[in-house]
Amino acid sequence: MFELKIALGVVLMLAAYCAGSGRVDLWPGWCYAGFFLMMLMVSHTVLRRVAPDLIQERESVHAGTLRGDTEIVAWLAISPLVACLVAGLDARQNGVDFPWYAVFLGYVLGIGGTLLTHWAMAVITSRSARGSHQ
Repeated sequence: MFELKIALGVVLMLAAYCAGSGRVDLWPGWCYAGFFLMMLMVSHTVLRRVAPDLIQERESVHAGTLRGDTEIVAWLAISPLVACLVAGLDARQNGVDFPWYAVFLGYVLGIGGTLLTHWAMAVITSRSARGSHQ
């Protein structure tokens, strides 16, 4: 079920980019959608293996979930759509002419951010697991 949510989110991001640009044939939107889908699927696969309880906890809202937490999650869900829409509008207005090194750097930073996030979750999960066994 969660994999379907991931795929739907990426399709919506691509649709926002295409709506903003007024085109469906611009490579940056398709590359970003593919990259984002790949990173989310790898993230989900790794976390499902390393911390399945963490994934299960994050997939649903619990009785003790703070109202502010649900608002943050809503903003985190909407912000990539808005970013893709703005990127599409920029592509419509200014065209698509990025130097290859800037695109490459963006993807490297994206991978680095994902790795840093996974490392932090692995450390927190291992510490909480050790604490619960003592």
